[in-house]
Amino acid sequence: MRTLEIKSSEGKILFVQSPKDEIEIGDYIIYKAERGEEIGEVIKVIEGIKRGLKGIRKASTEDMERYEKNKQKEGEAYETCKSKIAEMKLPMRLVGVNIGFSVIKFYFLAEKRVDFRKLVRELGKTFKMKIEMRQIGVRDYAKQLGGYGLCGNPLCCSRFLREFEPITLSLVKLQRLSCGIDRITGLCGRLMCCLAYEKEFYKEVFEKLPEPGVKLKTDKGEAEVVNVNIFDGEITVKYEDGKIEKAPYEKILSESGK
Repeated sequence: MRTLEIKSSEGKILFVQSPKDEIEIGDYIIYKAERGEEIGEVIKVIEGIKRGLKGIRKASTEDMERYEKNKQKEGEAYETCKSKIAEMKLPMRLVGVNIGFSVIKFYFLAEKRVDFRKLVRELGKTFKMKIEMRQIGVRDYAKQLGGYGLCGNPLCCSRFLREFEPITLSLVKLQRLSCGIDRITGLCGRLMCCLAYEKEFYKEVFEKLPEPGVKLKTDKGEAEVVNVNIFDGEITVKYEDGKIEKAPYEKILSESGK
């Protein structure tokens, strides 16, 4: 029994139990979603069973034609919904739409909760399908739009992140970053997700090393730690006579008995 890792029509990565059909990477399959049948692209075939949704069949020519038509209609659906939002003067900003096989999902940004029940009724009458309004955050929006980070690579959220981990200033403090906020902020306006990638490494390394400002007693007298460079493996210290020395961890710490 095999499990398929698929990319849904709205860009989500899901696990689906493989149907009996012969399935390869790049194929599209029909699977059982929460609100009916949906379509997704196979991006990985996994031997064995993982918890996931039920796969129904490999997508047929008719399924693919329907999928392509839905994609073509998304622009029209976007403009229709945007127009109705303006007409009803709702405090929300429409940022995307996905037309699936069972439901049309509209994605929006809003500072507070929005009563969109009337909007859903109007859209249902227009499109004759189930309507779902999804309020998303700015990180989700950045993931949806895509783009490039300061590193020059495509955004992590668009490439491989499935879930967003809370990114707080404690991670900045942990890594002892002294750069401006613009250097650690992503396109979404929030702290960059990559700050969390190496937190365990920084935690382990800095637990063994003194912080800037700590006084050490060395063979040359008392010295204050000015900087710790974990990448060069060096500590910069300042002695009482004003002399500054940069040396490997082992040398400075052995002199101080650490």
